[in-house]
Amino acid sequence: MKIGIIIIVLFTFFLKSTYCQNKQTLSSELLYSQLEASYKESNDSLTLHTFNFYRPDKLSIDSFSSKIYTLIAKTYIRLNLQKSAELYISEAIKMDVLTNNIVRKHKNLYKLSLLHYDQGSYQEAIKVAEIIVNETSTISDIAGEAINLMGVSYRKMGKLQKATKLFEDLLHKIDKSHGCYKMTLLNIGIVYENSHNYAEAIKVRYTLLNIGIEVADTIAIITAYNGLAGIYDEIGDYHKALNFIQIAKNYVNSDPKFENAYSVLNLSSIYINLDSLEKAEDLILPRLLDPNITKRDKIYMIIQKVKILNKRNCVEELNMYFKQVIPSLNDSIDPRGSLLLKILYINHLVQTKNIDEAVRLIKLSLNLSLMHCYDDLTIEIYELYNNNLPISIYYDIPKDTLLSVTKAMARMNAQLSKNAELLMTKYLEELAYKNKITSYYKSLNNSQNANNEKILIILMLIILLMITFTLWVLLKYVNIKKLNTIIENQQKDLSVYFASVGHEIKYPLSLVIEKIAKLKHDKENIQKIGIKLNEIVQITQRINDIYAVDSKNIKKVNFYLVEVIDDLIIEMKEDGYLNNIEISKNILANFQLKADIYLLRISLKNIIFNSIYFLKNVKDPKIEITSSEKNGFKIINISDNGVGIMSSLINDKLTEPGVSLRANSEKSTGLGLYLIKKIINLHHGHLIIHNQQTVGFSLSLYFPK
Repeated sequence: MKIGIIIIVLFTFFLKSTYCQNKQTLSSELLYSQLEASYKESNDSLTLHTFNFYRPDKLSIDSFSSKIYTLIAKTYIRLNLQKSAELYISEAIKMDVLTNNIVRKHKNLYKLSLLHYDQGSYQEAIKVAEIIVNETSTISDIAGEAINLMGVSYRKMGKLQKATKLFEDLLHKIDKSHGCYKMTLLNIGIVYENSHNYAEAIKVRYTLLNIGIEVADTIAIITAYNGLAGIYDEIGDYHKALNFIQIAKNYVNSDPKFENAYSVLNLSSIYINLDSLEKAEDLILPRLLDPNITKRDKIYMIIQKVKILNKRNCVEELNMYFKQVIPSLNDSIDPRGSLLLKILYINHLVQTKNIDEAVRLIKLSLNLSLMHCYDDLTIEIYELYNNNLPISIYYDIPKDTLLSVTKAMARMNAQLSKNAELLMTKYLEELAYKNKITSYYKSLNNSQNANNEKILIILMLIILLMITFTLWVLLKYVNIKKLNTIIENQQKDLSVYFASVGHEIKYPLSLVIEKIAKLKHDKENIQKIGIKLNEIVQITQRINDIYAVDSKNIKKVNFYLVEVIDDLIIEMKEDGYLNNIEISKNILANFQLKADIYLLRISLKNIIFNSIYFLKNVKDPKIEITSSEKNGFKIINISDNGVGIMSSLINDKLTEPGVSLRANSEKSTGLGLYLIKKIINLHHGHLIIHNQQTVGFSLSLYFPK
């Protein structure tokens, strides 16, 4: 090996001298052969030195350039330098695009997606994996792996319904001969288990077992038996679980290479539940001392040891062990595993009456859980907090965090329990409606016994809230317009503005009053009232957006339009606004804008909401977003196949508040285009509305380059 290293070093210096003499581009193939040799010998420092010695910017654009960047990324992964690895994988993908190597591009995109996944950036992992799926007409092996990675990412985020749909759709499109079939069975079984759908989980595990036996796949057999053991362990049939894990262990004993951390964790969990703590400890402790154990597996081994100490009620030993492992815990290795360990630590702090430290750790854990979209863990941490800590400490939690927790509950289909009631009450108390709002939420929990008097009180509160908000808007408007002459000139616009707002508020409120008459024995009407109240909230948000647009606050930055569009579509899909609507985009990959991202999102969201409303009765509703460049402007075009525009409105008054865009429109604030025009003016651009009148709406936003 030493002779090989010496030869590589000498040859490297020979190449360098040749390059310096000739001043020519270094052969990518020659450099790759040298890097590959040092990489195979695990000499990472020599690999990186050789790469940096020859300037990477001098590489020719060919297939070997992509291989070089991929190999350097793999070197950084081996050194646990994930960010550097991500950088070089991205460079490899650029080379693949330039050389039109689609297969290698998809492989490198998958590696990039895995890097995001390993760092806990599940949303980014999904975005990258979606590129592979969208560019593949058939379900190839790499596309199947990408879909599986998307499903696992959704599962890690607690979005089990999305994960289930992805895996079920994939299983309908492939058969057992497909390279990803067994992987998909494994993953959907875990999702069923997490969803407590144990019957389907067991069925899937047996399917995987039969396929493993049929093709003599030992790994599939062991995985199936381990999965069955995990399911029966979770439902409390520990003896049956132990039987399955022993069968899996027999396969492992026949060939130790099949042993993995999952089977060890599974078996130790069963032993803990059976109170066979010594057997569990015999499994866990040797792995914790193993220098070759991965950092991720070590976190879960630590969790098992904590459970053993908890079972033994070793309070002092547990306290010392937590003080040893918690400070050195790296959340980036496995954020979910870190949170599971911290939840155990919070329980310990509560039991030992260390309330201040428990509150501090709860705040940090809530932020970490919300950042990674772990809705299930977010709710678990909040439940632990609300059920065990004094109410006086409750008010230390920021209101933004409380609202995020309620959104997590909504995404998990959680009903308004006492905990959710506390959250919402806390937020609304800041608006000075503590007593009345508390009675409102109590009426929700006792909806079957609700009477007409309480419903009228709710209605009065809503009307009072809207009147208060309207007065606040008026006062703010008057304060901004200090000069009396300007106030007089704007009175007409202001009256039209509030007439429009009043009309839009009156419509959902009138529907609320109509549904009250049917409310006594009709739960469905309660939900419809909630929908109309959400419409009021959207109106108030639109008003708030208008006043948020200010030239003093505008922050222009360079960004890729496709990223903003993708984020917006994902957000609106998750919020349920794009159900049954086909939305397509044709955005140039390198299309950049210099604009305020927040204000651009407001503009795009208003246009899309406008399209959604007028697509309600369209048979095949479609929205299309495209980009182009022309005459020194960068153009974003949004179009749909809904109701068209009234020709009589295409004039200078089109952007005034209170003017509606569409033909046959019965209700609209007319504020959307007014807001968009205001934002475009701040960017020194303009907008164009294309007249299609009967069918279809199209609007173009022009931004100067």
